[in-house]
Amino acid sequence: MSLCQPFSGDRTTDERQATKDVKTIQLLNTLYTASQWMEVLEMESVALKLATQYSVQKPALAALICTILGETHLVTNGFAKAIVLDERGLELYEGNGDIRGQMITLYRLGSCHRSLGNYKKAIVRFKNVRKIYVNYTASPVRKPLGEDFMEVVLASLGKCYTNVGQNHKAIETHKRCRKLAEARKDSGRLAVAKSCENLGQAYSETGQFNTALDLFQQANLIAKEENCHGLPDEQVQMRNIGHVGLMLFALGQYRTAILQFELAMQQAVS
Repeated sequence: MSLCQPFSGDRTTDERQATKDVKTIQLLNTLYTASQWMEVLEMESVALKLATQYSVQKPALAALICTILGETHLVTNGFAKAIVLDERGLELYEGNGDIRGQMITLYRLGSCHRSLGNYKKAIVRFKNVRKIYVNYTASPVRKPLGEDFMEVVLASLGKCYTNVGQNHKAIETHKRCRKLAEARKDSGRLAVAKSCENLGQAYSETGQFNTALDLFQQANLIAKEENCHGLPDEQVQMRNIGHVGLMLFALGQYRTAILQFELAMQQAVS
């Protein structure tokens, strides 16, 4: 079966073109899956023509092309181009009723706006993900998302709230994120550590250094335990050693803070 409806009236010609289009899209997807970003960008003009061509007959396919190109621009720091492509992809996903595609695209749009410093726009996008997630979970037939997807969205939303000075909202959002991570039990332990770290940073912004210190210590302890269990994330542990030092310094415990900073330096060079 051909990829699209015939365009020229010549069935043989149209089938050949459809076969060529399939191969082009397959190559694009293969390069994308292999993280060969520059090669994907080299195919951008051809891919965009295909996205336009199939936007009516095959909107899901056109949306996929926009997703591949948008993600590629995001990874290569082409945030403005990624936004244009993802806005286009979002319209296609909305028209096709693909809730999962909408959520992933909205998250990526939020990430792009956040990277550009457009925190208020990012907040709107992240909140939209949270809003339609209810519809996604209620759907009897749905494609799976990563088990930590909403944790990642909430963590990004919380950081944006901090960026715009809405620290109370940041704290509540990171608490919600930690609760989701805790529900995953063993598989969510490192996510709990990261949530504690984000929550500690939010509390430190409000001057609640003792509370922040406790959270950073919790994060450090969890990360240290996970390293022992063969699930290393040394960056989490090292960051939180530094955070603990900063909180001790803020609380006037300078000598203890110095020891923490020295420990962080040792971790960095080991």
